[in-house]
Amino acid sequence: MRFLFYTILLLIALPVFSSGEFQAVDARSRNVPSGLRTPEAISRHLTQHLETDREKARAIFIWITHNIRYDLGLGSSPRRYSSPEEVIREVLARRRGVCHHYATLFQVMSRHAGLESYLISGYTRQKDGKISSMSHAWNGIVIGENYYLLDATWAAGYVHNNRYVHQFRDDHFLITPEKFIATHKPFDPMWQFLTKPLSHHDLLAGNYSAADNNGNFSFTDSIAIHISMDRLPQLQASNRRISQAGTPHPLIRKQLEENQLQITNIYYNTAIEALNSGVDQFNQYVQHKNRQFRNPSISAAQATEMLTAAEKEFTGAQKILDELKTTDRELSQLIATARRRLPGLLQNLQREKQFLAMQLN
Repeated sequence: MRFLFYTILLLIALPVFSSGEFQAVDARSRNVPSGLRTPEAISRHLTQHLETDREKARAIFIWITHNIRYDLGLGSSPRRYSSPEEVIREVLARRRGVCHHYATLFQVMSRHAGLESYLISGYTRQKDGKISSMSHAWNGIVIGENYYLLDATWAAGYVHNNRYVHQFRDDHFLITPEKFIATHKPFDPMWQFLTKPLSHHDLLAGNYSAADNNGNFSFTDSIAIHISMDRLPQLQASNRRISQAGTPHPLIRKQLEENQLQITNIYYNTAIEALNSGVDQFNQYVQHKNRQFRNPSISAAQATEMLTAAEKEFTGAQKILDELKTTDRELSQLIATARRRLPGLLQNLQREKQFLAMQLN
């Protein structure tokens, strides 16, 4: 069992913009042969004859924004996904999705093209100046030595009178961090791509003046360290940075809770792996005992070692499970079920250890 993300989205109505800089790339990138159905195949077709990273990013951006429509129904009823692969399969099969579909698809396709891109989650400021009631997802990308941001969801269309208008707008592609922060605020300040990240208090107040000042925060080093980490330390480090930036808005606090839920779930999975490993080792002991420790023959000392290994796994699982707390009902029930299993397993194991001790005397 894995807990990941809710896919939710904000769309705002903005004027339509167009640019002649990518006219040739845009014309070739709106459609691909119908037989191409994987992100790798589509990305390869779009970028194989392009020379610059800027053109490759543009080709992928154009295809996604022209071929993926926003799903209003899914946006109002967010769901969880077990993996990014599940998100990709769904959006390519349905050609519909919400912000996490757009952003995940761009990240996967751009990486197939050899581009350095990131999926970023946060909250947004609408055209009327209000903070959206829903969180959002977009992308960061590195072109040359410069860091840019883009939003394929907002570029693909907008909502008007509770209806989705699929209309491309060219004002959400390769935006500088200093400009993008006015509308898109990452939960984790590392993804602002600023050497002096703004606090959430400043972001909510619309105080962006500090974004123009040089700071000493090396977001490039922080991102490199982040990428090198496993998922658990990534989440823990992200929550520390989010908390340090302040939590003045419910969406920020909700993201902290979601990250903590994923952290708890990782620990739960670790405990279950240990528990199952112990069960496997105990079952192997039982099989040997049922054969009277013959065929193959093992000594009582060897059998004791098997039980000791199983006990180590059981006690390790128990220690993790005893420390887990969550407000999520489903995960809480799973933790409680695992906890209830352990006393009986440990009791059976101690009985067998006593049996072997008598055999050794």
